[in-house]
Amino acid sequence: WHLEARGVEVRLGVPLSRVERRSIGANRQYRLRFATGEAIAADGVILATPAFVSAELIGTIDHELAATLREIPYASSAIVSLAFPKEAIAHPLEGHGYLVPRAEHRPVLACTWSSRKWADRAPDDAVLMRVFLGRHGQESLLGGPDDQLIALAQAEIRRMLGIDARPLLSRVHRWPRGMPQYTIGHLDRLATIAHCLEEHPGLLLAGNAYRGVGLPDCIAAGEAAAQGTHQVVTALAPPRAATIDHGTDPRRSPVYG
Repeated sequence: WHLEARGVEVRLGVPLSRVERRSIGANRQYRLRFATGEAIAADGVILATPAFVSAELIGTIDHELAATLREIPYASSAIVSLAFPKEAIAHPLEGHGYLVPRAEHRPVLACTWSSRKWADRAPDDAVLMRVFLGRHGQESLLGGPDDQLIALAQAEIRRMLGIDARPLLSRVHRWPRGMPQYTIGHLDRLATIAHCLEEHPGLLLAGNAYRGVGLPDCIAAGEAAAQGTHQVVTALAPPRAATIDHGTDPRRSPVYG
């Protein structure tokens, strides 16, 4: 609503098919083609999609850039949310949760107590937990039914926290190819991506595939991309005529160009 009130057109449910490059250095230097057959011209484009999706969108613009984006591997995961009565949990639940290292060879990545991390996630007499399942190279279990994943999550908290009560609530959310992996060579890939983007002013990438997977990292990436787009669009804008305030000394008047 805030954006629309400022004249921004927001389109939802309109898949983008590809991004094309028009004449270099001209206004509206990119053309966006949608699955509906519609096409619009743009001075700047920010792709906040996963790296493998961005690769498909810009494949006709820069083959090297697209190939490098495809090299960033992704892992799938699932989150099992479980709620319990507070009186059923004897564990003190200090901190906000724990991580499980790969050396443990377990399907669980982590467990967090959401109602301790964030306010109003559960009633005062209940505790809400999240168990994260699946890691890169060990994702076959995510294809199982929800009941199987819930059972794995309950077995985890029974083992680690001694919670054997029946949950008040259980939910499963799956995130296929949702987590980029910063494997060996990631910095080299970032350098190649940056070099390729220098040839395409106004085309910027944002999201969790590059320099951080957390929300603060994604926000920072989005802000940097927005600033970069603003600079490009401003540079392409035609200069405005100089103006002089005749009510003051002309030598001190602001001139906008």
